[in-house]
This record gives sequence, C-alpha cells and structure tokens, in this order.
Amino acid sequence: MKNYQGSATLTKKDAKGNPLAKAEFKVVTSDGQKVQEGLTSNDQGVVTVENLAPGKYQFIETKAPTGYVLNATPVDFTILPSVKGKPKTVVAADNFINYQGAAKLIKKDAQQQVLSQAQFKVIDSRGKTVAENLLSNDKGEVLVQNLAPGQYRFVETKAPNGYLLNDQTVPFEIKETAKGQPETVIASDNFVNYKGAFKIHKVNSQKQGLQGAEFTLYNSDKQKLTTATSDEKGDVTFNELAPGTYYFQETKAPVHEDDTPYIINPALIKVVIPTHAKGDPHVFNFGDFQNFKAKAVIKKVGDAGSVAGATFELYRIEDGIQQLERTIVVPESGQIDLDDLGVGSYKLIEIKAAPGYVVNSQAIYFVVNEEGQADQSDQMDFNNYQSEIIGHKVDEDKKPLAGAKFAIYASQDGQKVGEALTVLNNKGEATQEITTDDSGEIYAKGLAVGEYVLVETKAPAGFIQDTTPHTFAITAQQGKPVPVELGDFINYQGQASLKKTDDKDNPLAQAVFQVIDDAGKIVAKDLVTNEKGLVQVDQLAPGNYQFVEVKSAPGYILNTEKIPFTIAEKNEGQPDPITVAMINYKGSVTWQKTDEKGQGLAGAVFHVKDDTTHKSVTVTVDKTGHATLTDLAPGTYTIKEAKAPTGYQLSEKTYQFVIPASEKGKPETLVLADIVNHKLPPEDKPKQPTPTDKKKHYPKTNDQNNYLLVFVGFVLIAFSTGLILRKRK
Repeated sequence: MKNYQGSATLTKKDAKGNPLAKAEFKVVTSDGQKVQEGLTSNDQGVVTVENLAPGKYQFIETKAPTGYVLNATPVDFTILPSVKGKPKTVVAADNFINYQGAAKLIKKDAQQQVLSQAQFKVIDSRGKTVAENLLSNDKGEVLVQNLAPGQYRFVETKAPNGYLLNDQTVPFEIKETAKGQPETVIASDNFVNYKGAFKIHKVNSQKQGLQGAEFTLYNSDKQKLTTATSDEKGDVTFNELAPGTYYFQETKAPVHEDDTPYIINPALIKVVIPTHAKGDPHVFNFGDFQNFKAKAVIKKVGDAGSVAGATFELYRIEDGIQQLERTIVVPESGQIDLDDLGVGSYKLIEIKAAPGYVVNSQAIYFVVNEEGQADQSDQMDFNNYQSEIIGHKVDEDKKPLAGAKFAIYASQDGQKVGEALTVLNNKGEATQEITTDDSGEIYAKGLAVGEYVLVETKAPAGFIQDTTPHTFAITAQQGKPVPVELGDFINYQGQASLKKTDDKDNPLAQAVFQVIDDAGKIVAKDLVTNEKGLVQVDQLAPGNYQFVEVKSAPGYILNTEKIPFTIAEKNEGQPDPITVAMINYKGSVTWQKTDEKGQGLAGAVFHVKDDTTHKSVTVTVDKTGHATLTDLAPGTYTIKEAKAPTGYQLSEKTYQFVIPASEKGKPETLVLADIVNHKLPPEDKPKQPTPTDKKKHYPKTNDQNNYLLVFVGFVLIAFSTGLILRKRK
C-alpha cells in the first residue's frame, strides 16, 4: 500500500479572464504558520503547491503581476485526511483575479453645479501621461481606469466653455494591495472651475475710499456690458466674467465732502481675464484708482530707509491703449517727477524696487486736466515694503522646537545657488543664519523679488536634521505685501522595531527588551513583543543603539546577543523606521548508546524528564544507537534507560544535563557522554563429545578437579589391600 501527500492549484487571471503569470504566493496553515513560499504562477496563470499533509491551508498572494493590485484575499483549501487511492489535486480557485485601479473626479462650478465637457489627462509620478482626453459627463464625473499601483495626478487640459481652466492638479494613489476588487478612488468630489472677477479700489490721495464713483464695463469690442458704483469702502467689483478681454471706464466721478467734484478719469482701461488659474483665482485686485483734486504729486517712501533707485514706467492711456511715456528713477528725495505732462489720462507703475524692497505692483491711475492750477498740488505717498517670510518649526505632535538653524539661498530649478543670503531676523539683526526661538518661529525680512530655497543647517537637539530644500518665491504685490507663510516644518526623531521569532520564523510574544545607547545608558525599557513578535521604540535622537533582551519568550533561551541599529543624523523628510530581527532558540541534546567496545547499539529506549515540570518524553535510539532531543526549554533534565538493547543488561544509572537559561546567538547542541550497556551473562550448557576427540570423555557432574573423590578412592584402595593381607596370614 502506498501513502500520498496532497497538492493544490490556484489560477490567476485579470478582470477580463486572461491568465496572469509571475504572481507570487505563499501557503500557510489555518493558524498562519508558513508552509511554502515563492510559489509563482506560470504562463497559464497556474500556481501549484505539493507535498502537503492533511489539514486546512490558505493561498496568500505576496507579489502581484506587474501593473496590477495585489489581491490580499486569502484563498482557503483543505487536504483531506483520507481518500481512496491517489488523491486528486485540490483546485483552490480557478479564477483568482488581480485588478487594476480606477479613480474618479467630479467637476463643479463655484455654486456647486456639476460641469460637463471639461477635459483631463492623468500623469504618473514621473510626469508621464498614462491617460488623456478624459471628458466629464453630465454628472460632472471624470473616470480613469486600468491603472497600476502608484501615485498619479488629474490635470485639466480644457475647461468648460465660459470658465477658467484650473491649473491645480489633483493627486491620488492606487494602493498596492486590496481585498478583492479595489474601490474606485475619489480623487476629488468638488474640483471647481471658476469664472473671472476683478475689483477696483477708488481712493483719494490719502488712500481713503471714495463712494459714488460710477464705472462702466465693456467687452472686447468696446460694447457696454454693465455698470457698477463704488461702495462706502471705494470698492467696485465686476464678476462672473469668462476668460477674455474687457475694458472699464470711469463714467461719473465721486463728490468731495465740500460738494466739489473730483476730476473724472475718462481713461478706457484694458482688463484681461486669463484663460486659466491655479485653484480659485479669487477677485483680481486691479489696484487703486486715484482721483486728484489738483496737480498730482507722488512721493516714494519705504518702511526701512531710502527708496532711491526704484524705477517706474509712466504710460499715457488713449482709447484703452497704453503708450509708454517715460521711465522714472526715484532720486534720494523720493519725489517722482511728473512735470511737463500734457492733458490726458496716465498710468504709473513700479517695475523695479529699491534694494531690499519688494516691487509694489499697485498701479496709479491719474488724469491731467487743463483746468488744473499750477500752484495747487495733491500729494500721495507711494509705499515700498520689505518682504517677510514666516515658518514654524515643530515636532510630529505640532509642538514648537527651538534651536533649529536655517539659511536662505537664491534658487535655480529648486536647488540652492551661491552663498547664504543676508536677511533681517525677528530682532532686526542682519544675519545669514536664522535660529528658531521658543515659539519655533522661522522669520526673515528683506528679500527682493525672486526664487529662493530655505535649507535647515542644524536640527534642534535630539532631532534628525531635515535636508529637504524648501522653495518659495517673493513676488511683486499690490500695496503692503502679506508675509509669505511657509507653513510647518517638521523635525522627526528616530523609530526602530524588532521582530522576535523562533528558528522556524514563527513570531514570539512576551519577550522583553530594553534599548541602550553607545554609552550603555538605558534609553527605553520594558518593551514587550506583541502577538506578531514586534516591539517598537520611538523618539530616539540620532546615534547608535542596541536592542538587548532581558527576558526571553516563555520556554525559550534568552538571546544575549545585542542587536545594533543607527538613527542617522540627517534625512530628507520623514525617515523610514529601522527594522531589525532576533531569534529565540530552544535547547537540544544528543547522546550515543554503545557496548563496552564503543559500538553503537540499536533498540534502547529512554525516558527524559524535565525536573522542573516533571513531564517526561520517550526517546528511542536509531539503528546506530544515536538519540537527539530538540525544542527543550531552559532547565535541568534527567535521562533514565527504560529498555536495554537485546542481549544487554538494563542500566540502572541516571544521567542529568542542563539547558542554559541564556546563550549568545544560536546555542550548540549539548553532546552527552556515551551511555554504555553490558552484555547479559551466558547460560551454562554441557559440552557434547565429538568424533575427533582422542581422549575418553565422561559426563561431568561437577567440577573436573574434585579432590575429595580422589581422597576417598585412595582410602578405599588402602582398606581393601589391608583385608587381603590379613586373610593371607
């Protein structure tokens, strides 16, 4: 009769039923113990596992075919304990599917109405287009399918009619693993297309808002569209504008407090609503629209000293067309020369700021009227400001960190260029190194318009230095610039985990560890492995450390080997956790059963007793007399022979050995001295004569050399001789 072991197959396919090769699987028992791994599907998509004992098992996918999502659903199957004849291969699954990912975006307007006919493409993490010409349907939905696991972005390539194209990209991720068919990823349920808008701020020379100024809006053909009047703040807003060219014009001037009218500015001003914007374009602030009561006198002032060297361009406006009149460089006095201007409408705009200042892109619109009096003037101060940047240094819990140091460099393609730049810190001191205070604030002032990169040069004590370059830009702004908010910059501390297993890779719980540093100081203790055999330590400063086991998993030898790991001083962004491993072993013992001459003896049976638990196991030596016992917990054990080899005396001796409580690394098998058996004494048997014997042989009733019988014989002979002699006489 022949006994067989079981086998099973699984067939791997895609969602269309096509077989998939090179999917990798492992097989585990019902309680999660690994049986086989590295099982790969062939060209027909078939995965086969063989040599299985009866029991319940699972196929578990460990690596998906390229371009597919790993299916984490376990596939159960059973190898029956008995079958008639050779068992058939168990078909665990004939259609185990790997899927690809899908993602969806919903397109809406600012009023939350869905928008159709928006066009998109999808790019991967390298910027490669993986899908294009994706149109939003009547529900505003844009769907992309058949995506491999990875990082992607939706990119709008054409906006719906009448809307600005939204340059903002929408990131999403297709996960590597899913149980069964993955759900469609919702990249955004509210990706908005906006329309354009712009605002005019009507002010006097003291920058006070003027109410009651009327403006008319025209289309690109200079046909009237609508009118609007400035409110109490001097604001006039035109909104719901499709991309394109427009014109506006002041058609009624406001009235001064003394009931005298301001000079109307009849210039036709051109406005272009762009075809695209990044996110919400908000309302475009067209700038201050000044009315002067008399001759305009404009003085350039700054919030940190001289503004000499600032450069302006002066334009004359006729019928919406701007013609450059002159370029003006501000002298030390700060006075902008506007003399000798003819009657008409003008625009003055700064194109270059004084050193250390930001360009103020606020345009000044004014009119020169033939009724103006030469001896009258209306002065306005035109301010330049210095830029400010603000960031915050925090830990993972958003707590501020002091002592971090930063430098700012000019940037080209996101990389630093040249030497660190000199800026003003929050104390007004010129420095090339910015240090965070107790609030964690990163502050710098005085950068000109341009591209920059902020680089951490020293981490706060106990934290990992983040080498990520943080780029930012200083741009021209209307009026006083808003500080550039850089956001939070996180410093991380190190994290390490250790996986505790036995020598068969099964996780071990309840082992206890501590972590020591280079100086031997304990930095973490009472770390207990969980059911997965894992123990974790975090909040570690950069440096060298060691995991030290202080209590082994129950029934195992404590491993005194120290497991080293290092938390690096620098890392770009959040560092990956350090992962190490340690094995706990059990003890083993071996001995040899021999005769007096050292020859191995088969058939001996021993009882081995654990002196702590008093439990015993029975061990039978092999045909060479060799015996090995494994999986022994630390402790003292006693060996006693229960059955001797045939023809040999049973040994009454007992033998003890000790499995140590601790060992560095894998312990060696304990080798005991040979256990010797003596032969049984031979049984007494009469010796049979043989035909070749020359001597007569008699049965032996006792020892051959019996001197008592000899002596009696001599006495009898002497007595008989005496009787004969007496009769003769």
